[in-house]
Amino acid sequence: MPADVHADDPRRLTANIPCIHCGHNLRGVLLTERCPECGQAVADSTRTTLLHFAELKWLRSLTRGLRLLLIYGCCRAAVVGLRVLTAWLTVTLGTDSWFSELDMAVQRMMASAGTAAIWTAWQAVALWFMVTPSPSDISSERGRFARRIACGGLALHLIWPWVVDSLSGVISPTALLVLAIAGSVVSMVAFFALFTYARSLTSRVPSAHLSLLTGFARWVVPVYYVRIAVIQAMTLWQIALTQTGSGQGQLWVDRASHLSSGPALLVAGLGWACAVVIYVRLCRTVRTARVVQGA
Repeated sequence: MPADVHADDPRRLTANIPCIHCGHNLRGVLLTERCPECGQAVADSTRTTLLHFAELKWLRSLTRGLRLLLIYGCCRAAVVGLRVLTAWLTVTLGTDSWFSELDMAVQRMMASAGTAAIWTAWQAVALWFMVTPSPSDISSERGRFARRIACGGLALHLIWPWVVDSLSGVISPTALLVLAIAGSVVSMVAFFALFTYARSLTSRVPSAHLSLLTGFARWVVPVYYVRIAVIQAMTLWQIALTQTGSGQGQLWVDRASHLSSGPALLVAGLGWACAVVIYVRLCRTVRTARVVQGA
């Protein structure tokens, strides 16, 4: 029997290390060999920079944050869907129907300060979990910089609506719109940085498909806020035209809002799908880390 196949060979894996390419358990296989299932190099699965070798507590924090963010999105989508349904039923059955009262109740709930506080707190907790740094941060410099930008940007993203609301009635509508546009830009930068940070983590999975998906989401999600900023800027332009005596501004704003609503929903849906896939892959990584670390 050749020397390199003895059971006490130091190059033989003695832990339950899954192949990063196919998931096959490489226990008992030599580091110099290839995976018996997919034929890829065993050494690819033993790099200590891989995410399933990271601190399990931190991986769970990442997964928990993304899970909370997905639940938040489900709740928001459900409320918006209920609002659309009740509005449609009110128009169809008339304002004397029971659905008219339900529609008004949904509108009041969506506009209440308490609901806004709950949404903000939920987002804050979810995003805090997601951007918590690893205790042994070995991300690239670009990833660490993106995480810092995401932390600051997401904090501003959460408090900006409260700032705008508190200044309502204190400053002019034009100044409020300028602040709202600035808030949309801040949100766009924050989520771009968040997905840039997420992409730096995908290099430690590794998965070519996941890296491409995260890179795609990095550009798709901020587009949603670009659309909001553009509509707000057009509203600002409409105010300027109204002051000069022109009445065409509102027509253009209405057209732009109507035409862009469909693509905006599509973009939001794509971003949502990306987040779901990333979440599922993170859950798999946590399960792998439990096996590898014996937790």
